Amino acid sequence: MFIVVFYFIPYRKKVVFRNLSHAFPEKTDADIKQIAKKFYRHLCDFMIESFKPLTLSTEELLQRFHFSNPELLAELNKANRDFAVVSGHYGNWEWS
Repeated sequence: MFIVVFYFIPYRKKVVFRNLSHAFPEKTDADIKQIAKKFYRHLCDFMIESFKPLTLSTEELLQRFHFSNPELLAELNKANRDFAVVSGHYGNWEWS
């Protein structure tokens, strides 16, 4: 998928290169290209991983997560308390 998005259907390629050049003015063109390729590989991986949960069972999905202090959530729920679960916005955050 990376090859298609980077070379054949250059999704926002001018914007990405311009933004990287502004963010890293000290980098050479070769460095910027390497960073851009890493970004596009990550973007393509992310897009594919967004569809993976559709094929996973609940048990398989739970194997991919680590929850800290799940008993706290159970206590709050049992006490009929409102709470929010917060996670980082990176990788598979949307699987939750």
